[in-house]
This record gives sequence, C-alpha cells and structure tokens, in this order.
Amino acid sequence: MAGRPRFLISIVLVCFPLLISNLTMAQLSVPILNFGFRQNYNSYTWKANLNYKTNFNTRKSLLIQNRYTSNLLRISPLQEKWRDDTQFQILYKQPLWRAFDQIYLGESNVFIDKQTGYANSATTHLLAWGIQTTLLGKLQFKSRFGEKWDKRQGQQDRGFYHQASLRLNPTLWQGYLNRFQLNWQGNKLGRRRNYDFLMTYKIAKEFYPGTLDSLMFQMNNNRRDYYISTNGDLESRREQNRRLLNRLVYPVSRHLQLRQFSDFYTRTTFISQILHAGTGGQRNREDTGMHTESELFFRKNRLRTSLGLIYTVQSETYTFSKSIRANPFSGLLGMPDNKSSLFEIRSNFSFAPGSRDRLVFQNSVSRLRYDTPDTLNFDDRDELRTIHLLQWTHFFESGPEFKMGGNVRLRHLVYIYSERSAENNWNRIFNLYSSLKINKSPRFEFKQRAEILANYTDYDFEYQLQQVKSYVFRELAITDSLRWNVFGKTNLMGFYRLEMEENGRLFWDTFAEQPLISRHNHYFSLQVDFPLIRRLRTSVGFQSYFRREWPYKMVRNQIQKSSHSKLFQSYGPVFKIYLLDHNRHLGLISITTLRVQNNEEKPYFINQIHLQARWYF
Repeated sequence: MAGRPRFLISIVLVCFPLLISNLTMAQLSVPILNFGFRQNYNSYTWKANLNYKTNFNTRKSLLIQNRYTSNLLRISPLQEKWRDDTQFQILYKQPLWRAFDQIYLGESNVFIDKQTGYANSATTHLLAWGIQTTLLGKLQFKSRFGEKWDKRQGQQDRGFYHQASLRLNPTLWQGYLNRFQLNWQGNKLGRRRNYDFLMTYKIAKEFYPGTLDSLMFQMNNNRRDYYISTNGDLESRREQNRRLLNRLVYPVSRHLQLRQFSDFYTRTTFISQILHAGTGGQRNREDTGMHTESELFFRKNRLRTSLGLIYTVQSETYTFSKSIRANPFSGLLGMPDNKSSLFEIRSNFSFAPGSRDRLVFQNSVSRLRYDTPDTLNFDDRDELRTIHLLQWTHFFESGPEFKMGGNVRLRHLVYIYSERSAENNWNRIFNLYSSLKINKSPRFEFKQRAEILANYTDYDFEYQLQQVKSYVFRELAITDSLRWNVFGKTNLMGFYRLEMEENGRLFWDTFAEQPLISRHNHYFSLQVDFPLIRRLRTSVGFQSYFRREWPYKMVRNQIQKSSHSKLFQSYGPVFKIYLLDHNRHLGLISITTLRVQNNEEKPYFINQIHLQARWYF
C-alpha cells in the first residue's frame, strides 16, 4: 500500500495541465516541470524533473535543476523493495569585477538502493564559490572551490573541493586551426582522494579545397577511492590514459577520395586496497592499442563505391602484488595477459540504373586472432567472419516503395588447443526479405515486410561426441502496419505480426534436421485516435499477443508433432488521453489492462499505466 499515495499524487499532477489548457504559445518555450508515473506489472516508477533557467541580463543568471526517480518492485503484498535517486543543482552567476563573474554552486545527490542487495546507497552534498572570465575573446577560464560532504558504506567524510578549467576557442594561427582544453577537478574526503585531469589539444588544416588533415592529443589522469566494506576498507583505482588521433581526407582525383583514420592509445590502471587490518594487495593493468582505417571512395554520376581496410591490434598485461580481495567494483581479477588483432576488408557498391531504382551490394571479410602467453589458458582462438548483403529498391511513380534483398553471415570459430577444440563451430545465418511501403497521401500509409531467417550452428568435431550439439533455428515473419486518416482528425492505426519458428538438432553433413519444437506467435493491435475538446485527444483500442508451442516426440522411430500444445495469450483494452499543443505533449494518461492465460495457471491480470505531465512557461 506504500505506492498508493504516490499514485494518487501522480493522477493529480497529470490532470493539472488538462485544467490549464488555455495557455498560449507565447508562454510555451522550455519544459520547466515534468512529472511521470509508469506501472508495468509489479514495477512502479515515479519521475519528477525541474529545469528552470532565467537570465536577468547577459552576465546575471539563475539555474535550478532537479532530477528525481523512485522505483518500487513489489515482490509480494508484504514485500516491497525501493530505489530512490535524487539529483539537485542550483547555480547563480553575477558580475564580480570588470570581465570577471562569480558563481555560487550548490549540489545534492541522494541515492538509496534497497533492491540489489548491495550497499550502494550514497549521499553527496557540495557548496562552492568560483569565478569565470573570457580573456581576449578566446580564452575561457573557470575556477571553483568549496566544501563537500559524502556518506556511503556507513562512513561519513568531509573535505575540500576544487575545480579549474582553461579552454581556447577555435583559433586560426598561420593557417592552422587550434583548439585547447585543460580541466582539473578534485576533492579530498578524509582518507579518500578523487581527481580528474584532462588535457586535449587539436590542430587541423585545410591545405586546399577537399584536403583536410587533423591531429589530436589527449591525456587523462584520474583517481577514485571508494569503500568496499562498512569497516572502512578502501580500494583505490588510478588510471593514466594517453591518446593520439589523426584524420586525413585527400582527393586523389575528381571522383576518387582517400580517407585515413589512425588511433593510438595507452592506458595504465592501478588498483590497490587499504584494508582495516593493514595494506592489501595491488593489481596493475596495462593496455596498448592501435586502430587504423583506410578507405577509398569513388563517386561518379549514379555510381557510389568504396573499398576499405581496417586493422586493430591491442594487448592487455596484468601484474599482481600480494593478493587482492574480490568485490563488485573491482572488475575481473583473473584475466590472463592477452593480445588480439583484427583485420577486415570491406566494400560497398551502390548504383542507380534508373531514376527509380537503386542497387546496393556490401561485403565484409574479417579475421580475429586472440592469443594468451599463459600455458594453462586455452582461450587462444581464431575467428573468420564474412558478411554479404544485396538489396534492390524500386520507387513507383505514384509513391510506393518496394525493397527486396538478402544477406549471408558466416563465422568460423577455431580454438587452437585441443582442450577446447570440441567447441569449434561454423555459424551460418541466411536472411531473405521484401518490404512494401504505400503512402499515396499524408492521410494513408501502409507497410508490409516479409522475412525468412535460417540460423545453422554446426560443430566441427561432433562425430567424436556422444550427443548432437549442432542446432538450427528457422523463422518466417510477416509484419503489417496501417495508419489511416479516416476523416477530419480521426486516425485508425493497426499492427499485426506473425512469427512461425522452429528449433531443432542439425545434421549438417546430410543437411537434415530433427525438429524439437515449433512456435506460432501473433501480435495484434488496433487503435482509433480522435479529438475530444480543444487540444484534448484520446485513443482507444485493443491489443493482444498469442503464442502456441508444439513439442516433437519420437513415435515408432519417427518424429511426430505432438497434438497437445502449450498456449500463452494476453489481451486487453488500451486507453489514452493526452493534451497536445503543436504536436507537443503537455499531458498523457495511458492505461492498458491485459488478461494473461496459459495452460498451467489460472488467468490473471497485468496493469500497464503511464502518466506524464509537462509545464512550459
């Protein structure tokens, strides 16, 4: 019953904008208040957002923001689990002296989690004062400092907060466009220290029309100290990141263009623990990597083609000092040192043989290699992947659009060592589809799509196993949707989807299948949308989902579909009422009640409720 008062409040808040529907557009600009409520079976969510900003003049302003989210998970009538998240900020800016402005900042973040079972609840408050200015019209400087309070894992801390940033707006110097950004933010909370340091420098130049070259260097150091127990045990995580990026665009000829992109990075991570009983262990991780892309683009008349090469290589190295205690925040501790590389060739061909036709052909071939130096680890593997797509589109003179195509995806997974070679397999996915879109006028639109999917997974050494692991999944899906402006402002909207699925064991050598189960899924919805009074509109309709499953069984050495099927169905009415102003939702009430039924349980009902209200001033 704890959720009922909040539900009644949500009803009042949503109905309020329906009573003030005489607001003029001159009053509507930015949403100031936004309230919402959503119920989906046994989950209830309340949201309330405040976003208020006013400028008294060019240098004096006030900003107030608040984000509130509350979620209730009702496991049983006597067991309820809550999670609340509140984020509040107020910022006031006014002139201090000449080009300097002063800033007053207040922040409050409260997170209470009683759902996951982890000690995630945390409370943080901040009060700060700062200055900001712009020098020479290009150099922006900001600085803030103040007091910060933090409580988590039953530990309360208080300390000094400081932040400073320097930013150079795009500046042209000797033909080169320069950008620079420097930012520092940190706090010292008792035994904990947290900081972020970021420096970015980017330089770019257009040597002549169509030729562009840019280089960016980025350095980021950060540290996070957090409690891992209510006894005050600490874990410290420090990262050092370096990154260098280069992008080049070069016109080889009038119709041919070269694009080159390179990314080099290093990252070092230090994780250490300071336990209540003394110093704990430490784990270090070093990442290095490189990613390059080279692509040629050709464009002439109705022809578009491209050919690209992609190469990625990265390595991870781990070192340990003593033992480190596992906790939910540390990440994986047992990863071995590893190196991986990816090489890919891709092409794209697009041609318009006529003004109403377009042909697209895409291909991609890639090889992934993963190696570990650990002799006790057998994850070393190679993967070969290919993707091929062919699609034809025709545009009719009266407006309809027809598409037909297919794609093939192949993957061969090979483990290098015999200890895991039993998992080597081929995965083959074949897909054929066609779609039709009819929109003769803005008042009528009809879409239809038919699709056939076949997914085959075949294990290489299955003949040495005692059971069949290979499997197949096949599906036929047909989707129809309709939007029809019947008359005036009354619209009819319909949707239907049929899925016919089959799962089975696969015998690839003979391309035979042993069916295990088949399913038919039906999705249906029909709604009528029409105006009520003024800007109020309503939508009423019906939706349903129907699924039937047939298992296969062995009868006299023959596979037969069972005459007894498993049935699952849900259906019910849909009701919506909303307030619109120039296609913007000011208020929304949506209620859906579904009756759920299957072979094994008694019918029950699921309520889906969505309430929302927005105020614009």
